[in-house]
Amino acid sequence: MKIFDLLKLLIMAVLVGTMHHAQARITAELPIHIANTIQFDSKILNREISMNLYLPEMYEHHSDDFRYPIIFLNGSHGHHFFHMTTGLVKHLSSVNRMPDSIVVSLNQGGDFPAFDTQAMWPVDVVRKGKGDPEQYLDFLSQELIPYLQTHYRGAKHTSLVSVSANTVFGLYALTRRDDVFNDYIFHATADMIGMRLDLPNARTLIDEVAEAVATRGKEKGIVVFGEADDDLISDKRYDDNLNKLKHTVAFKAQQNHALYIHAYKNERHYDALIKTLLSSFETQYPEALWAPKYRSLVTQPGNALENIEQYYQDLSKSYSFPVLPTPERWNSVNSLRSIGQYLLREERTDEAEQVISRLLKYMPQHMGAHLILSDIYLAQNKPTQRKKILEKGLQIATKRQHPSIAQFKEALKL
Repeated sequence: MKIFDLLKLLIMAVLVGTMHHAQARITAELPIHIANTIQFDSKILNREISMNLYLPEMYEHHSDDFRYPIIFLNGSHGHHFFHMTTGLVKHLSSVNRMPDSIVVSLNQGGDFPAFDTQAMWPVDVVRKGKGDPEQYLDFLSQELIPYLQTHYRGAKHTSLVSVSANTVFGLYALTRRDDVFNDYIFHATADMIGMRLDLPNARTLIDEVAEAVATRGKEKGIVVFGEADDDLISDKRYDDNLNKLKHTVAFKAQQNHALYIHAYKNERHYDALIKTLLSSFETQYPEALWAPKYRSLVTQPGNALENIEQYYQDLSKSYSFPVLPTPERWNSVNSLRSIGQYLLREERTDEAEQVISRLLKYMPQHMGAHLILSDIYLAQNKPTQRKKILEKGLQIATKRQHPSIAQFKEALKL
């Protein structure tokens, strides 16, 4: 009898455990949208081009005042490293270490001419080219870039990231068509610059890159070469190539150049790409300039908003696109939203009103900004303006089915 009772208890325990396990389940599953793969119908190339397109996280919320630099990655390497690049751009832009940017991977794209390896690879041969690089650069400069500028608010500032063997396209663009890109970021290219394009009157790419860098000067943009030390150790000629490039540029351009060469210790071929991107973005967008402390700006003499805007107007002069204050930033005091609330607490209500009104200009459907502005009007004893901004916010929140609907209704009761 005891054995029978024990068996019943065991069966009941299993059944209860099974029922409990069955209750623990996923009830919903939704994808996280990061980017789109698009097909672009090129009239110049007479074919459709596949590419991945990443837009800034706040793209849909920003006004037309914003313009975003465009970062291109070419070839199969660009396609492979697209998500790593977009993740890095998303993080750095979210903490004011670089501007919000558009990222495009030209999947398998970036035509290039045949090239002579000059024995930099095991077999000294002329490698076949792909397509027509001149026509491909025409496609970029005349079709794709203008389209991105018109339809996605792309800025007139472009960068190209080229990796390993796919850098032939970027090296061709730099040395023969330097009208398409502002910045060039080359990674794992120490072997490639020792080669020669199979074109009339071509010299080694070391000499041609040095000439191009010296000719463009500092103003056009940066040219970066990043390399893992494992590659340099594996073949001494690769290190010699980078040193020759550095010395040739220094001789030709003296100090008027923007060439940066980085060798990363304890790194391997593709592993170091993230370091090349990080150092390149820091060179393009120095932390000392791109991450101002907003409270320091508003504690200086003068009007708070005017101080902030003057800072960004001065910063914009160094770039080919307008740089605007950060409207909203997660968990940080360095944004118009946070500084507007700070000014309200400091009883600088007129300045707070100006700052939050500018936030609403940049992000017209920002629910929090409508509520903050209503608090400012309450402090200023402006009931008419307060009621108007709350009704407008409620209208937008209702249309979007935003969780702040109840907050607007409650505020309107006051």
